[in-house]
Amino acid sequence: MQFVLENGPEDDRNYIVSLMNGNILDMARHKFASNVCEKAIVMATPDGRHLLVEEILSVGPDGVSGVETMMKDQFASTWYSFYFE
Repeated sequence: MQFVLENGPEDDRNYIVSLMNGNILDMARHKFASNVCEKAIVMATPDGRHLLVEEILSVGPDGVSGVETMMKDQFASTWYSFYFE
């Protein structure tokens, strides 16, 4: 998936980003999927990036923001800190 995000046609990249939309917080906390999340943030179109970042910044039903969740996770925090600090 990282290869497609980096080298694939825009339609394929958009498709991968659309699959990630709604799941990025879960994926960001996974050892290997977190690398895909990082690549998606970098390689997505501006609209796709907006969707992913909006999900990260949103507050869940438990009152905890995605940002807070990511900061406390061993895998998500490594790329979160690079892009959002």
